[in-house]
Amino acid sequence: MRRRTTTLMLTTAATAALLGTSGCTGFLANATETAPSTEPQSSHETAEELLTAVEDSAEQIEDLASEITFTTGSGTTQSGVTLIGEGAADFSDGHYTVTESGAESGTESRTTSDIEIYFDDTGLYSNENGRGWYETYGDAGGGEDTSYSNVVTALGELGALDGDDELDSEIEISHEDDTATITYSGHDSGVFDALKTPFNLSLDGTSPEQTTMTLEAEVDTETMYLTDLSFSWELHSPSVMGTPGDEESPFADSSAEPSTEPSVEPSTDATPLLGVELAYSEFNEIGPIEIPQEVRDEANGETTGP
Repeated sequence: MRRRTTTLMLTTAATAALLGTSGCTGFLANATETAPSTEPQSSHETAEELLTAVEDSAEQIEDLASEITFTTGSGTTQSGVTLIGEGAADFSDGHYTVTESGAESGTESRTTSDIEIYFDDTGLYSNENGRGWYETYGDAGGGEDTSYSNVVTALGELGALDGDDELDSEIEISHEDDTATITYSGHDSGVFDALKTPFNLSLDGTSPEQTTMTLEAEVDTETMYLTDLSFSWELHSPSVMGTPGDEESPFADSSAEPSTEPSVEPSTDATPLLGVELAYSEFNEIGPIEIPQEVRDEANGETTGP
C-alpha cells in the first residue's frame, strides 16, 4: 500500500518552477543524435545570432546534468531551493536532490529539508530527509517549467530583442576563448516577457520599470550549449527610482519641472525579489534514468504516513 496520494508540492513558488508540469510526460521516443555545431565564433557576432544558435542546438540535447538554485528575499527572510542531479533535458525523467531552506514562521530559526527524487513516465518517488521512499501522485512540481529547453527558448526571445530601438538597455555580447557571454541589466518590459516563463516571474501590480533585471549567460561556442546563467531581480522604491519631477522616474509627473536633485543609484535600497543560478554539464552523457527496483519496493511496502 502506498503511503501518500498527494502531489509533491515543494514549499516556494520558485521551487515549483524547477520541475514543472512536464515531469511525467514520457521521454522523447524519436529523438535522434546530431553532431554539435562547430560553427566558428565569428559567425555569431550579435546576441541575436548567438542565442538563436543556442536555441537551435537544444534540439540535439537528450539529457544533461543540472544545478539549479532559486532564492527569494534577503537576510533573515531569505528562502531558497537548490536542485542538483541529472536526467532528460525535457524533465521527462530524472534523479535529483532538492534542498530547501528558509526562515521558520514567527521565529528567527531556519529550516532545511533535503528531498531525493526519482521520476519517469511511470511515476514520481520521493525520500524526504531520509525517512523512506513513497510514491507521489500527480505532477512533479505544479508551476512553470524550468527545463533546459524552456530556458534557451527564453534566451532566443531575448536575442530577438537585440538592437530594438525601444529597449532602454542594451543586450551585450563578449567573447573569450571558447566562451561567449551575454549580459543585460535593465527594466525593459520585452525582456521581462521573454524571461517570465522559465523563472516564474510575476509583477503583482508592480511595473517592470520599478524593477531591475540583471542577467549573465555563458555559452560554449564550440557546441553552442548554454553552460551557466545568473539572473537577479530587484524592486526599487519610488525614492530610489527618482523623484516625482525626475523625467527618468516611472513615477514622473509630466507637468512638473524637472528635478535638479540627483536620483539615488538603483542598487541603493533595492529589495531582492529573486535570484537564479543555473549550471549545465554532461550533455548527452547521462542516458535514460531508471528508478531502482528497491525504491519502488520500499514505496509499495509503506502502509502509514509520517
